[in-house]
Amino acid sequence: MPLDNKNSGQSVSQLIAEKRNPVADVSYLGVSFAINAMNADVITPYKGRGWQAVPENLKDPDGSWVAIHSGSLGLMINVDALEGKPVPKGWNDLLDPRYKGLVGFLDPSSAFVGYGAPWPSTPPWAAPWTTSDRRSNIFRS
Repeated sequence: MPLDNKNSGQSVSQLIAEKRNPVADVSYLGVSFAINAMNADVITPYKGRGWQAVPENLKDPDGSWVAIHSGSLGLMINVDALEGKPVPKGWNDLLDPRYKGLVGFLDPSSAFVGYGAPWPSTPPWAAPWTTSDRRSNIFRS
């Protein structure tokens, strides 16, 4: 099988585009995108072996999606780019104006991990971040 390295948003877009003539058998999505795919009626419910062992809050009751793992997010910092500024210790530190232009994260509209990355006390739509390069799906302050 050839490698098909899409993010969740790209995968759901392809599933929708191919709705009348599906190509994919399986799609690996962030949970919010799996719910979008379910609502777009582009996935078929399936309850595989071990379904009963999955906690109720980690699966769709009808079998449209199941969470297979969770992950942790952290700050990755290029200390050279800081040019002497202190290293941020947490998400809230990134709201400090001295880091303007230095913050980047994945676009939450296309990659589920983007939901977790920009969540200091200010949600991303209210923070001073904009999309500078839609082609790479990177948000920058």
